[in-house]
Amino acid sequence: MIKFFSVVIPVVSVLTLLSACGYQQPEGHWVSIEASEVVFSGIKLEDEVKDKAYPDICVEAQGEVKAALLKALPAKIKPLSFTMADDKSDTGKIASDKARFDMVITHCELDVDQGGGSFAFYLTLTVQVSLHIADRTVMAYTMETYEQAVSSTPSPDFEFTFAEPKVRTLMLFDSGRVWVPDGAR
Repeated sequence: MIKFFSVVIPVVSVLTLLSACGYQQPEGHWVSIEASEVVFSGIKLEDEVKDKAYPDICVEAQGEVKAALLKALPAKIKPLSFTMADDKSDTGKIASDKARFDMVITHCELDVDQGGGSFAFYLTLTVQVSLHIADRTVMAYTMETYEQAVSSTPSPDFEFTFAEPKVRTLMLFDSGRVWVPDGAR
């Protein structure tokens, strides 16, 4: 008799596994975050960034990446504390003993190719991430991410995973440190 069982793996472990499988940090070095707390200002969609044919995909990317980061970042930045910025507050100014983590989606495009009775959807996101302490930018980095989904219908009911921006962002943080890619601030 064969028994099947399921294993529950936390999101952080899944993302760590994904990062080990395919994504690498750019060349760079670790820098200690000289702060007691990291304040996440959320993910902003730049004006006019939404794809004209599939605008909901950009909003979905914003929401899903934010949710994954809110769940996984606190463990990645320990021993520092982590909070989400209040939407009503001025996230441009924070106390000098805190770091502010910003994320902006500057480009969101979905291309569609048809061939052999199926449709291939190619999602491209350009994401800017930065970490600031007081008036100083500790790290600023822009990444371009890609994802593909295939469907038999031109207007599919599929789900992109948005794994690449999630994993690559989480790879920038570890134990109170931030990875500063070469050529980045």
